[in-house]
Amino acid sequence: MHMIIQTSSRPPSREEEEAQYKSKKSRGFFEPSSQSQAQGTPSTSSQGSGYGGIGSPALRRRTISDFFDEGCRNDVDSKVYRFLYACGIPFNVLRSPYWHEMVSAINDTPKGYKSPGYDKARTVGLDHEKAKISHSLNRMTSSWTDHGVSIVSDGWTNVKGKPLISVLVVSVSGAIFLNAYDYSDKFKTAINIAEALLETIDRIGPYNVIQVITDSAPNCKAAGAVIKDNTPTYFGLGVWFTH
Repeated sequence: MHMIIQTSSRPPSREEEEAQYKSKKSRGFFEPSSQSQAQGTPSTSSQGSGYGGIGSPALRRRTISDFFDEGCRNDVDSKVYRFLYACGIPFNVLRSPYWHEMVSAINDTPKGYKSPGYDKARTVGLDHEKAKISHSLNRMTSSWTDHGVSIVSDGWTNVKGKPLISVLVVSVSGAIFLNAYDYSDKFKTAINIAEALLETIDRIGPYNVIQVITDSAPNCKAAGAVIKDNTPTYFGLGVWFTH
């Protein structure tokens, strides 16, 4: 009888694990039950151990490093949970593509990375991200003069019960969310809706606007008439209503 004593911190090799398994089996560590012997199947104890199923391609032995890796992952998950709970961050943030982009970037960064501090995040970092977004929007808005845009509006109610009207600008370059008007302190009358859309037209530039698209509610149809009455006669604006 012989025994291999593992003195190194490295995981045991396949040959060393098989030698340990045979040594323990020869001393009666893995005695199969009579039923298992009769059926020719390995015993429950041998399957449950880290050495069960040697030679079977369907089973992969778990090494010590596997358990360490799993423990590290669980510890990191715990830190994420605590951050979410302590800061009151909605769980939907875990569905954000920016969350997964951030985690991937942290995984790929050199060891020793430290997150930006409070002051940097609210000053330099904020200005940097704003500049990047402005640059991306400028590439989209540059086509407005050549191809024109459609102004699309839609009324809805947010999770706090506030009535809103969202306004988007759609062009060949894509859609841009422009504004959300809060109607908590006023009614969605034709005049109020028209004022919001006329403000958007002035902001975009009347010559760049091809059409305004809104829903078919009576107040929106009346707002369309107000918009046409308040635009220059040479500005051939079309107002379309969708269900």
